[in-house]
Amino acid sequence: AKQHSDLDTTLIERAKTLSPREHRELSKTLSSLRDTAESLARLRQKEEEVADLSKIEEDDEEMMSIVKEDKEALLHQIPKLESDVAHSLIPKDEADESSAVMEIRAGA
Repeated sequence: AKQHSDLDTTLIERAKTLSPREHRELSKTLSSLRDTAESLARLRQKEEEVADLSKIEEDDEEMMSIVKEDKEALLHQIPKLESDVAHSLIPKDEADESSAVMEIRAGA
């Protein structure tokens, strides 16, 4: 997330002084980090919401049942968000961006 923020700042501050090649490379790197940064931000937000709900101590039974339901729903979402973050951290294969030719032939 920090690297994403730093690259975004660099791209904005140096937009006029960057060569087209440097601008393209920075933009490409920034784009590849965007998904990771967004997934991480969503995960942190859900974790903060769970922490906030855990702090609520109400005497009202109805309010506590609502808090419990909300907390369970958030706890159910967190593993998927963690998986999204982990998946976005897997290094990209350079061949992923290359063109491919596939030939399909009828077989016996």
